[in-house]
Amino acid sequence: MKICWVSASVAAHTGYGLQSKEIIARLIKSGRHQVWNLGGLGGNTVWGGKMLVPVKEHGVEIPILVTCGDMTGSEQIDLYTELYKFDAVVTLWDVFVVKWVQK
Repeated sequence: MKICWVSASVAAHTGYGLQSKEIIARLIKSGRHQVWNLGGLGGNTVWGGKMLVPVKEHGVEIPILVTCGDMTGSEQIDLYTELYKFDAVVTLWDVFVVKWVQK
């Protein structure tokens, strides 16, 4: 299954970032899922591509998609969904941050 995980960046040392990193790493490690992290809040802004964050304890790398200054991914989600053909979009954030999901 192809999953877009929308939350704080897995490169961020925040509650959402650390929990996202752990869950995404386990999903990737299972071998049943491809997971991309869409979220720039609390981490590095990636320009011109994607960044891979290594998770040594699980032996995987998590791809972070470009947010182009929009920390919540609201402006990029449609583009990435079309480009990567995600089967599911999962959010781990306060509901007011991802209010664009309701559209």
